Amino acid sequence: MGYIQKMAEQFAARSIDVGHV
Repeated sequence: MGYIQKMAEQFAARSIDVGHV
């Protein structure tokens, strides 16, 4: 489950970065 959580966090971080830019 840690793998999914890590992937979700990375995806959210990337989404926020893209939206911010």
